[in-house]
Amino acid sequence: MYLEHLISPKLAIFVAPRCFLQRLIHPDLVSFGLLANLNGLKHRGLFNDIDGIIDVGANVGQFAFMVHLVWSNIPIYSFEPDKECFIQLESNFKRYSIQGNCFQIALSDQPGVKKLFIYDSRANNSFLKRYDSKKTAIDHIDVVTETLDGFMAKLSIAKRPLLKIDVQGFELSVIRGARDLIKRCKYVILEVSFQHAYQGNAHVADIFITMRDNGFSCFDILDILRMPKAAGKGMREADLLFVNDNLKD
Repeated sequence: MYLEHLISPKLAIFVAPRCFLQRLIHPDLVSFGLLANLNGLKHRGLFNDIDGIIDVGANVGQFAFMVHLVWSNIPIYSFEPDKECFIQLESNFKRYSIQGNCFQIALSDQPGVKKLFIYDSRANNSFLKRYDSKKTAIDHIDVVTETLDGFMAKLSIAKRPLLKIDVQGFELSVIRGARDLIKRCKYVILEVSFQHAYQGNAHVADIFITMRDNGFSCFDILDILRMPKAAGKGMREADLLFVNDNLKD
């Protein structure tokens, strides 16, 4: 369960000191809340039966690094289309001996070429334009797109994978391109938005309907990003864990 529901954030360090230490050592790679909750899932015995992790929207490897800290024996297959981020992603895989592979392509609902908008903070890169006028794209690049179903058909990896998708509002398109793969996934981790930060981004309600239609139910909250205090600190984004009801034990 998400730590914020159990204890004051000021006391979280005492509940998960090792996760807090990793945050101090690797501030660019570790989200304390997410790492603490991934570690909690391991203690609860989740993910014991998965044979690979598919990391869509890898950026520089933050999620891959945290998962590697918790499940060092599970291979991770990370997808990141932005060349600058991809170079750092590959470097982090080598530096921390992360099992798996990195692929410099984008995932969508059909193969082709799409325009990727580049922002100051490259973690915000998206196929969608942001609403915030102060965060306009500084550039755009054309990137090759594949569907997950089409790409996975070329590789004999991950028969029972965990799928993680964090693509800044473009999640539904990735899911539409993974209709066959998602049937084999017992768990899916999705970043969902409670605000319309991007033009045409998937709202949390759309995500829930789509996941329900694919046979999944929401199992847990793994991390939350809140709005600034001046805006009332309402929820902005969250990482949610979905479980495939057809593959439950």
